[in-house]
Amino acid sequence: AEAVQGIRIATGAIPAAFAVIALLLIIAYRLDAARHAEIIDDLNERRMQNAVADRQGVSSDQVQIVEIGDGRNTMMRPIGEDHPPIITVFGQRGSGASDIAPMIAERLGVTYIPQAFSSDTLAQVDKKDLISDSSFNRWLRTVSLGSTQDADMAAASNLAANSKMARQNTRDVLDAVSDGGVMLGRNGALVLGPVVGTLHIKFIAPLNKRVERVMYKTGLSEAAAAEQCALEDRLREEMAHALYQWNPGRDEDYDLVINTGSMTYEQIVDLVVETYARKYPLHVRIIPNGKDQ
Repeated sequence: AEAVQGIRIATGAIPAAFAVIALLLIIAYRLDAARHAEIIDDLNERRMQNAVADRQGVSSDQVQIVEIGDGRNTMMRPIGEDHPPIITVFGQRGSGASDIAPMIAERLGVTYIPQAFSSDTLAQVDKKDLISDSSFNRWLRTVSLGSTQDADMAAASNLAANSKMARQNTRDVLDAVSDGGVMLGRNGALVLGPVVGTLHIKFIAPLNKRVERVMYKTGLSEAAAAEQCALEDRLREEMAHALYQWNPGRDEDYDLVINTGSMTYEQIVDLVVETYARKYPLHVRIIPNGKDQ
């Protein structure tokens, strides 16, 4: 009788009591979409600051400064040292980002850092293989880390793997721009968002213009080019969400959002370089036609 009573309490009354307590905590704790976004942004910022601090061999407090209104509060190099230009670029498929970004790097005299996953790589993905989250996570780990995760791996393992990849990507991004650079993709606008001396650009264009450019570059039909634009844009958003819970299409994360369908590439390069030079006049060295200015 005592054993039966103990089982009833352990499987009934106690879990019920904890459920009521948990419900009260859930009701009392405000966690709406806006608050969740704040928490994610804070975690990503701290991850980046810790990585910067590790590179310099100091505490995370020592790489932070009081931001002056533009959201930049992290120094990749000590105050007083040279800070070469750092520009991040994100673009829709067919927006011309992969052509414009190297031109910007050349004008600023810094390295161009291409995307981790090229358009050619993503074009080989069969969209039917990415219907479920588990399929997408398995594909992402396979191409990123050479992983051979089992199809039945638990969701917790997926989250742990994605978190590890996010930390590695953050370190890779910081290493790549240690001497300045123009970085295409790689979640650069998020990872380097609070870094002093950075400018974050997003390129967009009307769909018909993007399809036309993809057709010209790849020889695809209009329908196939349109499908490729939609698939690649979706994949890049899903990768950013899987690693950082971030939507790279969010305009407020960029300093400039430029419609490349209404300007020439040369005009866009001039606009970006001039904007950077005005924002960081002490950091920039412009190289027109291969000569210092």
